[in-house]
Amino acid sequence: MLQSAALAAIYLVQVTIISVGVEIQVQEPAFYVKAARMDSTAQIVLGLTGQYRSGCKGTHAGFCVNCGKCPSGKYRAGCRGTSSGSCITPTNLISLDCLNSSSRSAVSSQLSRAVSQVINCCCEEFSMLHFVAESVSVRSAETVIDFGLITQVGDSILGIDGNLVIVDLNHLTFVGGSISLNGNNISTITLDNLQFLGGSVTLRNNLITSLHFASLTSIGATFAMNNNQLQNLDFGAVTFIGGNFNVNTNKLASINFKHLRTIDGAISVRANEITSVNFGILTSVKSHIRADDNPFASINCNNLGTCICASTSSQINCPPQCNWGSFCK
Repeated sequence: MLQSAALAAIYLVQVTIISVGVEIQVQEPAFYVKAARMDSTAQIVLGLTGQYRSGCKGTHAGFCVNCGKCPSGKYRAGCRGTSSGSCITPTNLISLDCLNSSSRSAVSSQLSRAVSQVINCCCEEFSMLHFVAESVSVRSAETVIDFGLITQVGDSILGIDGNLVIVDLNHLTFVGGSISLNGNNISTITLDNLQFLGGSVTLRNNLITSLHFASLTSIGATFAMNNNQLQNLDFGAVTFIGGNFNVNTNKLASINFKHLRTIDGAISVRANEITSVNFGILTSVKSHIRADDNPFASINCNNLGTCICASTSSQINCPPQCNWGSFCK
């Protein structure tokens, strides 16, 4: 039985597709998801039967690599280049504890480059992995974390109240859960190849000045970057955020929602240095807009949101004032 709900979602998609005669292999990436919710609006770009689609990014369709069919209940690992990799049963995966010598030896000696979970990351054995079925938990003493060749994490990446400065997730294409790295000293985070994120991005209380999503098209839940040094935020091709958008107490001078179409929660950009807001092609904001403690002279809400709390009385196409009493003036 799969231990991760997020990973289970992958296999539910696999079972559904196999049932109509098309197979996908769960490996870097097995598919390219263009929408956030796999239970309702997922669109999948596949290769031919018995193949998986590799290099699918943006408008580039990638190419098909034939790695062969795995028996039911197994996934294919190591399918890249001229290698067809091998079939691995998720229930046979062991965990990696970077503070436990026996655990490290067991992972080092196995032929598979996949584990069920990683705790007390990081160590040399972690850098050899390609696949983590559940979560990666980072110990507080780490200052640099490099995911090396790992392309998929079935659940979340967790590193709370630690000493992280640099985070490199550059080969990672799939995170089934959330990326939660609050309360560190992160100044640099690399997410260039991330294509699917099933949960939240929470990077509160760090030192990040710039964030760019080069390949991601959707964020499954909340996006939160409160209390950073953020001056540049580029969502690239992201069209959907499945929760709140919170970027409070930063140094943003402007904000451009670019290709975003739906925010399934509130927008809060309080206490920045914002003089202009461009809502782009946003068509749906499910809750309030909060933009107080910013120096802009006016704001055009494009008929979005249920109520507004803003620093200016010049509000164009905005919803009614939020009824929060003196909290919102």
